Amino acid sequence: MTKHHHGHGHGHHHHGSSYYQAPPPPGYGYYQPPAPAGYNYDSEWKQHNRNEHLAELGAVAAGAFALYEGHKVKTDPAHKHRHKIEEEIAAAAAVAAAGYAWHEHQQKNKYPHHHHHHHG
Repeated sequence: MTKHHHGHGHGHHHHGSSYYQAPPPPGYGYYQPPAPAGYNYDSEWKQHNRNEHLAELGAVAAGAFALYEGHKVKTDPAHKHRHKIEEEIAAAAAVAAAGYAWHEHQQKNKYPHHHHHHHG
């Protein structure tokens, strides 16, 4: 006599020799409740836009510092190891900041906004 397990599969269903998992809901698991009628998305868009630009600035600054430290590796042989470490840390920070800028760009595009160009 074989036992059948009827437990908590949490979305996993056994089919033959492979496992099937239901796809995630839209938004990759992040639930965003509907906004009230007449909700002003402008402030949300502006905040993501500001964060995106600050992250871009951080990426450029960290990238510039990484290049500077890479130059110091060659011109300051007495502290070569320290400059190499600082170069690698700055490069990692530049990549992280660029990734955050991309994330904020994606978040910003979720909100309707009609002022995509700078004015003034």
